[in-house]
Amino acid sequence: MQRSILALIFAFSLLFFQQIPAQIVAFGTIQDAETGEAMPFVNVAARQQQRGTISDLSGFFRLELAESDSLRISFLGYQSQIIWLENSDSLSFHLQPQAVSLAEVVISPTENPALRIMRNTISQRKKNNPEKWPEFSYDSYNKLTVDFLYAPTVPDSERFGAHLFLVETVTHRDFMATNRSFETVKSSRISGYPGKALPLTAGDIQDISFYENYVAVLEEPFLSPISPLAFRKYKYQLLDTLLNGEDSIFTLRFFPANENWNGFRGIMKVVSGKWALVSVQAELVLGEGGILIQNGNIQQIYTQGKGGNWFPSQLNTDLEIKAFSAQDPTRFRISGLSVLSNQKEKSLRKKGEFGAIELELVVDAGKQDSLLKVERKVALSPKDVHSYAQLDSLGRRFKLNRLFDQFYKLANDRLGFGLVDVPLGRLIGFNQIEKVRLGLGLSSNDRLSRHFGLGSFAGYGFGDRRIKYGANVWIRPLGDSRLYLGAEIAHDLVESGFRRMGVRPAWDLSRDIFRESSARTLYLKGMEYVNRQEAYVGFRLLGNLALRGAIRREWVDPVDRYTFQGVEQFRFTEGEVLLRWAPGEVYSQQEGQRLTLRNRAPLVHVRYVQGREENLLAAYRRLAIAVEHSFTALGQSRFFYHLGAGGLRGAVPRSRMFVMRSNFAKGNYSEVSQTFHTMRMDEFAADSYVQGFVAVQPRFRWLRMGNFAPWLTFSGASVLGRLGPGHDQLHGGISVVAPSAGFFEAGLLLSHLLPQSPSDNLIYSFLQTFGIGGYWRLGPYAFGNWKEDFSLRITMRLF
Repeated sequence: MQRSILALIFAFSLLFFQQIPAQIVAFGTIQDAETGEAMPFVNVAARQQQRGTISDLSGFFRLELAESDSLRISFLGYQSQIIWLENSDSLSFHLQPQAVSLAEVVISPTENPALRIMRNTISQRKKNNPEKWPEFSYDSYNKLTVDFLYAPTVPDSERFGAHLFLVETVTHRDFMATNRSFETVKSSRISGYPGKALPLTAGDIQDISFYENYVAVLEEPFLSPISPLAFRKYKYQLLDTLLNGEDSIFTLRFFPANENWNGFRGIMKVVSGKWALVSVQAELVLGEGGILIQNGNIQQIYTQGKGGNWFPSQLNTDLEIKAFSAQDPTRFRISGLSVLSNQKEKSLRKKGEFGAIELELVVDAGKQDSLLKVERKVALSPKDVHSYAQLDSLGRRFKLNRLFDQFYKLANDRLGFGLVDVPLGRLIGFNQIEKVRLGLGLSSNDRLSRHFGLGSFAGYGFGDRRIKYGANVWIRPLGDSRLYLGAEIAHDLVESGFRRMGVRPAWDLSRDIFRESSARTLYLKGMEYVNRQEAYVGFRLLGNLALRGAIRREWVDPVDRYTFQGVEQFRFTEGEVLLRWAPGEVYSQQEGQRLTLRNRAPLVHVRYVQGREENLLAAYRRLAIAVEHSFTALGQSRFFYHLGAGGLRGAVPRSRMFVMRSNFAKGNYSEVSQTFHTMRMDEFAADSYVQGFVAVQPRFRWLRMGNFAPWLTFSGASVLGRLGPGHDQLHGGISVVAPSAGFFEAGLLLSHLLPQSPSDNLIYSFLQTFGIGGYWRLGPYAFGNWKEDFSLRITMRLF
């Protein structure tokens, strides 16, 4: 009986399956018949079965179809081809260009079928956005090249047929909602720097999808054509429809309604059902101008996974970088390729395995050539092979790996020389007391040891004719900043008053002359000589919480005639705790360093000091808290705020009071964040205070007039402070005043004042970051005279 049933099933199956036409797999490449270049995004359809696909960025396609069926190859601007297949051998198609005229037709939304497709696509964008899914993972192969685009000053004899720069990486990324991400760079190779590695990822040149409101290209935001804001900014046309089983793939053209903002023009393909992107070809529209980019194109291809969702699979970038200057018209081309594979709607890491580090460059990633060869998705071209051979040879000859190491040090204002680093900020300084200060600092680096180190500095001020010096020693048991302890001594000249909030690494002997606040130090007068002895310990908790505790003794000698209770010099013995909490801050781990990538949440600083009784000085306690955050919202408008408060118990000299951070002096036009630009130097001090700084830079250009479109930044600052009882009898030699009635100022800054020009260059773009503006002193402390209340500022910064 069982055999009879099996025989019947076999017979039925034989009769049934022989009715199904034999299937073959058509695969091959599509090229431009005139140029021979690969053609991506070409429609490839089975005519009888109404199924189709598109070619990838290398022109390759793969499609299953019946043996008796035929292929239709079509692409806008090219002659279509119809091919009957006899086997599944690899095919090669060459499409002939043909002239196509796309007349712009204005159609009302009720008549334009493209708008219905776009409404459906936009309504499903969150469901189709991978970074809105519960979790996913993928592997990526990434390649970036830099070449001469136009270099008339470079003789042909000096062009050796290689890229100027070539880098490849292999990475793996895991993601879990909300915003938990970890990407590992497993292998990397850089032309000219054999054995070194860079953490290039798929999202570094362009964002991995178009589903967010803005798509970043080299960190410059461009409005996505499928953003909810797009209906006001873009126009759409339906060009073609390709049946794909029960669904359809629509080809749409999109272009800006006007070109006075940064966006795209190009062609996208959308599949019905999921209403997901299949591909995007986009040319950059730089209506607001770009800092680096002259023009360019980006492409993306999406592949349907087993779960039915469409995931990015290939990204391509071709950018033209601006010339350096009008006198040097040399331009460069940046080309990028990312191939994503093994896409899964499942993270390989568990929820508890995600942390503050989002990107990690594994140790010896630059020496994993065997892994790179296996994971390389696109074969190296002869030019790529020649580039590695030629540039690696030059790199070994000129020892460029040493220069590579210096890049990381320069990012921290240092230069490396063997086992020691030289802090650049210790070389020269300027202020009203020393006038000019020359010096030198030395600090051991990781080449000596990652677990311990020592440093020292010395400097001489030509104005006060005094030598300053200091030294410190530290231990890092774990080899990084997760735990450190040490001690230092110093005799130095510092700004008077309590101002510093950050948890600064103990081994950082740098000064601030290469930071924006350096311009302010030129006008400092309220300073004091300090002899300091300090022991400290610091550590990190949970990745985003840093703590530092210290015990110190200081002898302080003010440079002016200030006295406290008739005493001119002071001695302090203190215990201190510093806290820095950055709940939204994420980092990259590379070359033994922890680098901040971005901060998605407010940053919190807390500082508590306990001082003991010393001679005539009573015991005191001091607490200060600050919260700050910068972010984008409302269509990429930029916002910043800083809120601070502090309180003091006990009578102390000005050195331990809260001195307001002012930035007004004759001849000072620098614009420095978190300072009062109309407050005179050392004008106000307090035993307790609350203060706030805000700045807003709208995305909308209100003053646009042709090519003139300046950026506006609105800012405001205020502080309210109090002094303890009897302060008039405590302080002598100078007047100590608190802003008890409330100090207020408002500012307006205009940048990008130069007209936008299609022929601008990098120097022109840099000059555009300069701006001019002013701050007005308002409220109870206003002088009532605009010449005294107004402070002119020159800026080259956003906030």
